[in-house]
Amino acid sequence: MLSYIYKNVLKNCVYISLNSRHLSILKQNSFSKSVRADITDRRYKSFVSIFRTYGFSETQVSSLFSKRPVLLNYDKDKKIKPKLEFFTKNGFSSSDLCRILAIDPEIIRRNMKDVIVPSYEYLKSILKDDASVVDAIRRCTWLLKQDVEKRLRPNVELLRSYGVPDSRIAGMLRLHGRSMMQVRFRMVVEEVREMGFKPAKSHFMTACQVKCELSKTTWERKWNCYKKWGWSDDEILTAFTRQPYILAASQDKVERVMELLVNKMRWEISKFSCCPTIFMHSLENRTVPRCLIIQFLLSKGLIKKDFCLNSVIGSTESLFVKYYVEKYCAECPELLELYASLRKNKVQTKVT
Repeated sequence: MLSYIYKNVLKNCVYISLNSRHLSILKQNSFSKSVRADITDRRYKSFVSIFRTYGFSETQVSSLFSKRPVLLNYDKDKKIKPKLEFFTKNGFSSSDLCRILAIDPEIIRRNMKDVIVPSYEYLKSILKDDASVVDAIRRCTWLLKQDVEKRLRPNVELLRSYGVPDSRIAGMLRLHGRSMMQVRFRMVVEEVREMGFKPAKSHFMTACQVKCELSKTTWERKWNCYKKWGWSDDEILTAFTRQPYILAASQDKVERVMELLVNKMRWEISKFSCCPTIFMHSLENRTVPRCLIIQFLLSKGLIKKDFCLNSVIGSTESLFVKYYVEKYCAECPELLELYASLRKNKVQTKVT
């Protein structure tokens, strides 16, 4: 790994600040490569020493400098050490620093006064504590690289102007900071409002997050996937307002759920379009076994066709067993064993 660093440095000696004595030596072609390598080696080892103090392994340091060999040109006492000290004093553990800088070593090149400190302070003003700020940065390193005054603050103020509670703004910033840093965030917020979402409600921020994470093309493809199965635009929109994550579900998941409900259960769209959470649960562990139990109960005439699907899919395991299994064991003693078997064997979801 170290040889890789040498190679990058030797390509251009601008990576290393050399005094005039060193430069005169470098003019001697027979010694230039070995001298530069020696200088790089000593300089690199001094950097390793500093990073090891903050919990980095030598392998992690090698990886960092192989990605950004230009860091060897930095003044370690003025440009590197103060940043590591700042992070450590503000809640970053050694593992946090190693992980964040391994993902995005460009952070270490950002200006302390103009970028890192203002960004951290603004994030803390919203998230309130160091642990939440560190968590947000772990999830989105952009938060320490971009100009928060231009990229983040206007979006936060927009949400506040519409009445979005600070707690929900903080929640999205901590978990989905990348979405809030997008240039198109304002446009997404307006689109979500036009769909009928109320800013004060929790689903408003969820809808914004889902739309931010999907390109226009992907959004249209997933929307059309539901339409292919017979959903109207109004039914899709209604389901989305009830559970925004239905458009975050993979197309494969949607296809398999629809295959089960339409082709195997033979249920009308109106039966489950009002229960969008059905796309959020595990098919094998929850949806298929429960639907097959309902199908069995219907075939025996033990429940009516207008049963509430939300109560079937959305209920806890204990409540489902109580109201849809144990309740009918007197009429069908095999029901409990049937359900246990379905759960254990994880029935195939693909209909043939």
